[in-house]
Amino acid sequence: MNRERNTGFISFITSELKPKGKILTPFNIISGITILAAIVILVIRFKDGLGSVTHAYQNRPWGLWINFNVITGVAFAGGAYVVTFMVYIQGLKKYQPIVRATVLYALLAYIFYAGALLLDLGRPWKVINPIIGNSFGISSVLFLSVYGFIVY
Repeated sequence: MNRERNTGFISFITSELKPKGKILTPFNIISGITILAAIVILVIRFKDGLGSVTHAYQNRPWGLWINFNVITGVAFAGGAYVVTFMVYIQGLKKYQPIVRATVLYALLAYIFYAGALLLDLGRPWKVINPIIGNSFGISSVLFLSVYGFIVY
């Protein structure tokens, strides 16, 4: 029975992944170029450091892009959680139809924000340390932001 369910799921996924139209559309071409550029920038960032792609240095450690990441990520997620709070805690049922979409927006915003924070960290592979209690890194500038994000 379980094997039949797995086969049905796999056939469903493969049928959904088949292209249903043209592959080379203007949107897909632009998206592909953007993704390739992002991969090149990420490789340079992790190979040469954050300053190589942000033009940041010791006197100016953060550029405008960190502000954009934090402001957009927190604003989208915060707005979505406010709508959810209004519907479920305060009982404003007129916003009930949009709650599912706002929760999805909040999830996507927090994934975006978490990814941006991982790119901001000097050594993102050490992000697990505050979670497991290995090294809290309280001297780090991003400690409060990352730890608040984790707790939230």
